[in-house]
Amino acid sequence: MRPLALILAGLLLGPAFVSSAIGQRSGRELLKAGQEALRRGDSAMAEASWQAAIRMDSRLDSAYYALARLLWSRNPERHRREARRLLDRALRLQPDNLTYRLLELEIRAFEAERAGLQVLADGRLRLLLKRIEELGGYNTAPVQYALGMLQLRAWRRLHNAYETAPEPLEERIRGMGASSLRAAFDPEFWHARRQRVLRLQSAAEEARRAAIAHLETALQLDSLYRDAYLALGRLHLEARDLSGAASVFERFSRNLPADGLAWLGIGVVRHFQKRFAEAEDAFRRALTLLDAETRRALQDISLLREPDAPPEDPERFWVQQDPFLLTAHNERQLEHYARVGYATLVYTTPRSGVPGWKTDRGRLVIRYGLPLREVLQRPQLEGGYQPAYLFWDYGSFALAFEERLGGDGFVLFAPKAGDDPEVIRWLNMPALEAELRRKMPSTYRFIPAGGLFELTHRVYYFRSDSGATEVVHLYGIPIRLRPGQREVSHIPGAVFRLGFFLEDSLGRRRYTYQERMRRLPTDQLRIVDGRSLWVGISPHSVPPGTYRAAFELYDETLQMAGIEHGPLSVPRFSDDQLAISSLLLAEQVSEEPLGGPVWHRSPYWILPAIGERFQRHHPLYVYWEVYGLQPDERGRYEVEVEYTILEQVGSSSEAPDRPPGRQGARISARLPVSFPQPTGRYYVTLDLASLPAGAYVLLLHLRDSKGREAHARTRFLLQ
Repeated sequence: MRPLALILAGLLLGPAFVSSAIGQRSGRELLKAGQEALRRGDSAMAEASWQAAIRMDSRLDSAYYALARLLWSRNPERHRREARRLLDRALRLQPDNLTYRLLELEIRAFEAERAGLQVLADGRLRLLLKRIEELGGYNTAPVQYALGMLQLRAWRRLHNAYETAPEPLEERIRGMGASSLRAAFDPEFWHARRQRVLRLQSAAEEARRAAIAHLETALQLDSLYRDAYLALGRLHLEARDLSGAASVFERFSRNLPADGLAWLGIGVVRHFQKRFAEAEDAFRRALTLLDAETRRALQDISLLREPDAPPEDPERFWVQQDPFLLTAHNERQLEHYARVGYATLVYTTPRSGVPGWKTDRGRLVIRYGLPLREVLQRPQLEGGYQPAYLFWDYGSFALAFEERLGGDGFVLFAPKAGDDPEVIRWLNMPALEAELRRKMPSTYRFIPAGGLFELTHRVYYFRSDSGATEVVHLYGIPIRLRPGQREVSHIPGAVFRLGFFLEDSLGRRRYTYQERMRRLPTDQLRIVDGRSLWVGISPHSVPPGTYRAAFELYDETLQMAGIEHGPLSVPRFSDDQLAISSLLLAEQVSEEPLGGPVWHRSPYWILPAIGERFQRHHPLYVYWEVYGLQPDERGRYEVEVEYTILEQVGSSSEAPDRPPGRQGARISARLPVSFPQPTGRYYVTLDLASLPAGAYVLLLHLRDSKGREAHARTRFLLQ
């Protein structure tokens, strides 16, 4: 009879049927049947078989142990006493069984934690460790693993921790007057109230070194010890020791190459090391090897979106989230994999059976990343167990967790229903995770290995000779020059990639431009706000419309990037409508060829200004074009041009010595301009010496012979 059928029959026909069905076997046959059922994942049948085996043979110690291990693995808090009773029966029958003693060690460690004791200071545990050593099993992989786990649990209780008075968090608010969540987790808050504060870092470091030594010994004794790899990798990850974690997970993958968690660990480490291509390869391997539930967690985007948001296609979501389009991989998606992987590897507790990505801490790490700072407060040992509190500081907001034994470790702290409203307001955090998600959007900022630099660039709109709109991108690449490099014709060793991308409202790519640049000529260098910039000009023919634009620069040598994403509205210049281009501010405009970063717009050579600051004693060149002109009665294309320069008083700190109450400076000029054709190109030279330093706006107003008008404006700073 199949196991499911047997259980159903037992429910329908009663215990007598089950007894008769399995009572035909001996105790050892029932023990073996239970082991086979457990391998199939049928824990209910395994439990029934082992209970029957004990009834058949009350001296079958392995059946007592198997039942104890099963109940303990289900839920330590709920089944602790029964598991302990069964294990005691097994130990009375086989007191020198090393496997049984290791389970006893695990249960006793849990009980010590539950009682609020330092695990390694428990006298009963020390006696048990001595007994295990006497049994001759001290230098076996399981014993070394068990000792390592004891030290790992001790480290986790001590890491980033200090002891304080055993005050519930709510009481700190009501009775002790903490002004904020951060203040309640600041040791100075306790010192000011003459409370003893004991820092635990030295004990934590001692436990960490001991845990590493035991777990490494376990792996030396058994290079296929999967749980030892996971425990050691978890320890290094949680301690932010990326080189140690990389070594562990690489050995894990070499010795157990079909284990998805090994490749998941490599992906997490490589991503944190900003080796994104290697991380992507490791995550891809992990996705082919992990169990279905973990794969779904890696591919689930629900925690990154608002609780009430409608369903969205994950592929489209990730396209829109890509922070750096110059690379072949999506760093935001890799960050998500790394966060899920970290939660899986660090917050999964075998005792509870809850995957780490399902725990409170795991879900919050997936949405917000790792906190900037973590503080653990443990109560001083007075009168038994009291929960510890964990504080996560994200800078713009903070979270608190309360310790829970027998579950997933820590749960998000929430005020109780009857708490004082002042307590809830003081916490500045919601009682429900869904409210937190509505209040605080998912956070992520991409930073390449070499860091980010400020992207200096400008965008201008003109009409090309073919009638299409031309987007002219003026950009500056920061260059770190060594002595003597200005005197050479090209900048040695500089290799850059430039990218300009446009996507529509549906996330579809509408325009892509990429260029790899090296041997940059030194005559295009400019000093802008104290920085050396290599200035380049890149024109693009783009259909009119509204886009999500990405301007990106990447220094391949220093692994630094300048990134700017944002909306871009590309105008349409038609033949029958009077329109004016962007106003391009330039260092010089000439009908003769110029050197440097010039843009040739026949008949002019234009040297654009990359910065927005100009010197008063230098002339300012303004280049513009007009489209859609219509001839007058004499067949001429004439317009009246009015220039107005207005000082923006109060909008800038460029002139701190400006007398209070002074009116902003204003100058204007009007002149007629005639063109030989419907499209006109023109520039004007402005003398700004009479203007004070400050922020200005330049307004250009055109009126043609038909009475039609067009306007343009730009801003600049005078020094």
